[in-house]
Amino acid sequence: MKKYIFLLIAALLVLGLVLPGCGGNGQQEEEEEEEEPVVGDIVFEDGQISIGIAGELTHMTGQFQLLGATMAAGEINAATVDIGGEPHEVALVEIETGEGTVDPLGSQGYSAMLAKIDQVDAILGGFRTEAVTVYREVAVGPNGAGVMFFDCGAATESLSHSVVDDYDNYKY
Repeated sequence: MKKYIFLLIAALLVLGLVLPGCGGNGQQEEEEEEEEPVVGDIVFEDGQISIGIAGELTHMTGQFQLLGATMAAGEINAATVDIGGEPHEVALVEIETGEGTVDPLGSQGYSAMLAKIDQVDAILGGFRTEAVTVYREVAVGPNGAGVMFFDCGAATESLSHSVVDDYDNYKY
């Protein structure tokens, strides 16, 4: 009996996956070609994807963060990334924030982020919630530069709730 119930459920799941693809008017839609390679709202120019690595790069946590990013960029670049038919490579931009013992509240990091924000397509980093809050505002806040920011350290309640409170700004 269990075998038949399992087969029935499996058959319904397969039908649920297949039937939506059977609709349409039978005509193939033509795809519009983009003039420039676009991923989301970001246009990667000059065959390069610039990623800022923000953190206390002179401290052990920042050094390992940069080492991990360097290893990942090397592997990605070795695989050749094609966007819109054009080869692209990942370039890392170091953003020394002084976060941690030097500047736990992020004012030095704020200035460093402002100085490099025009050079990057995305930013990875951050360790302390107080500093990450400041960096994120420079990148994606209401008056930010529109650059994706990936928090790599802090995952506190205040950062998480800001996404719920202002989803349009912080959804990415």
